[in-house]
Amino acid sequence: MNEKRDQDNIARKFALNWHLDVKDRQELNDGVLIGSLVCNEIVKILDSGGWYPSKWRPEDDFSGGLIQKMESGCRIHWKAESGVMRYDLIEVVDFDSVESGVLSFAKRFFGNVFDGIDIDWSR
Repeated sequence: MNEKRDQDNIARKFALNWHLDVKDRQELNDGVLIGSLVCNEIVKILDSGGWYPSKWRPEDDFSGGLIQKMESGCRIHWKAESGVMRYDLIEVVDFDSVESGVLSFAKRFFGNVFDGIDIDWSR
């Protein structure tokens, strides 16, 4: 398998599980996860099912963001814990393009470091 394919597969695992095992972390280029690859994988997930994370819906209890693919662009539902095991909607943001919405979501949700993994949003 070539290096690009490996990095795509690692980004897919991260997008699906929000975690990488030791082997995957060791295979990261310069120890860094490439943000654009993570975004590409999230777009693929949205293309196949319309939601990211795929099993969440706005009425579910969660803390963080949920992307809903729309006919044109996407909508992000942001929720936060407002009490013990109680979650409230804090913001809904619409984007004209899926790609710009996914990038905004990913930067806010994952940040520059997630689960000890550095993410480079510049590439």
